[in-house]
Amino acid sequence: QTELPGVPCPTQGMEAHGVAYRIGRSMFETETLPAHLAAHHAGLDEVWVPSEFGLRQFAEAGVPHDKLRILPQAINTSVFDPAAVTAPRTIKQYGAVLVLGPGS
Repeated sequence: QTELPGVPCPTQGMEAHGVAYRIGRSMFETETLPAHLAAHHAGLDEVWVPSEFGLRQFAEAGVPHDKLRILPQAINTSVFDPAAVTAPRTIKQYGAVLVLGPGS
């Protein structure tokens, strides 16, 4: 099967919009990266992953090691300060919208 879960980012066809350098920020939290995603990421100029695990996983799947960079997950400590939390928070408190699916 070639269409496994995972939406390649950046999307195909970006060159038509004048994109000169393509960076993908990605993670796939399993032992192996599906071949179609490895092939897509190998075609990017850089691939940013959040951890050493991700770097090894993408490299073992065939993404050239020189394209891989570790960029850890960032946390806004003014919002996510455990000492400041007095009650559960909801996504509505932040005016955020969650969008899922192709095109998101």
